[in-house]
Amino acid sequence: MKILALDSGQKSQSFCLTEIKLDHDENYLSHKILTANNFEGKSSELIENIKEHFIKAKQSVSEINLLAANIGPGSFTGIRNALSIIKTLSLELKIPVFISNSFDLLRFEHKLNEDESICIPAFKGNFFISEIIENSTENIPKGNIKNEYFSFNNTLKRVYDYIRENSSELIVEYYIAKVMLAKTSLSKKSNIIDYKDIEDLEPYYLREPSVGKKC
Repeated sequence: MKILALDSGQKSQSFCLTEIKLDHDENYLSHKILTANNFEGKSSELIENIKEHFIKAKQSVSEINLLAANIGPGSFTGIRNALSIIKTLSLELKIPVFISNSFDLLRFEHKLNEDESICIPAFKGNFFISEIIENSTENIPKGNIKNEYFSFNNTLKRVYDYIRENSSELIVEYYIAKVMLAKTSLSKKSNIIDYKDIEDLEPYYLREPSVGKKC
């Protein structure tokens, strides 16, 4: 099984092609990275970078079984470009897409509880925040996760910088841990999108983009 993971919503562009070995019952055995790269540059350079590394590693796009991506929050333009590649490959190869978001990846990376409140630096001194609702005055039920964009003024919440440089490898590790190894796997309806529904995949943003906004 081969997975191509992309993340261009961070400070650097990141992708990796990983081969996962399974036993006869399709249980996880091991995995290895076949080709990968992280580079600081325009997100529009991502596709050419992928092509170059696939050629060097003698890998074929036709052998990919699953695509994976971080849908944000993060750089809206970068995420949108990565998802454009994901959508094209998904439709062309007729393969599904595993999606994750920056909050879940950061919690996984830092071994935090799934309901722990965290903040991610955003724009102009503001932050993306994910927190548990502790009162019933919100429209969101108590105990549920609330994600929002705001001006940070609460020093009690954990603040994390962007996900590590090789973030695409983190996405693969997250998929293995939460889907292949977990006793209770993530819901395929919410985390794995079939190629037939791929046109519905959108960047996860908590602030309206200044450009490219849909009417």
